[in-house]
Amino acid sequence: MAFAWVSAVVTAWFAALVIRQYLSRRRPYQLVWSVALVMAAAGSAAYALSVMAGGQPVLFRLYYILGALWMAAYLGVGSVYLGFGPRAGRACLVLTTAAGLVGTILLAAAPLDAAALAALQDGSGRGIIELGGAGRGILVAMNAFGTVAVVAVAVVSAVRVLRTRGSGLWAAGNLLIAAGVLIIGAAGSSAGLGQEGTMFWPVQTLGWVVTFAGFTLVNRGRAPGAAGRPAQS
Repeated sequence: MAFAWVSAVVTAWFAALVIRQYLSRRRPYQLVWSVALVMAAAGSAAYALSVMAGGQPVLFRLYYILGALWMAAYLGVGSVYLGFGPRAGRACLVLTTAAGLVGTILLAAAPLDAAALAALQDGSGRGIIELGGAGRGILVAMNAFGTVAVVAVAVVSAVRVLRTRGSGLWAAGNLLIAAGVLIIGAAGSSAGLGQEGTMFWPVQTLGWVVTFAGFTLVNRGRAPGAAGRPAQS
């Protein structure tokens, strides 16, 4: 549970910095990333509070809805806005929001194993909410889209800058962001396969720390023509 609190603090700090950038520059991708990071922080906190309360079901569902369903997809939407422009970004935003709303309804209505929730002390809580095939499909699709979109835009951005001999810090930051998001995705994938043991939150937290480190590097080393752009996360 301690790592869930660390994750909440890191992502809340991350969100505050991106929100500050959005208020200064008003870029759509910054707004979408801000929402995603707030979801990550709130989801982590909801998990920790649920465990502290002995398995509070509303808080646990909130963790699943915000952290497991919405967060990764909205990170991906922000990257699509940045990498492919507003038209593609808006299309992805509409599609992911529609899928997310359906997934939210399914998660809110799905049966919950109260005994397993009460016994939860660590781990992702996989299987506590008994999702059907449609719900699981939406969950997997939303997370896969988010991970692929963020990693692809970050890696392509880094490669383009290296080819033009631009800022090494900026390129390294983007590669760290890609690595961090892959680590976060690996934590979720291991949970989905039931193989995370007690390592879900430590790995998830490591992923956020690496992603935040990449964000910091990107903001210290701007790519040519990329003034005002924050991290690709």
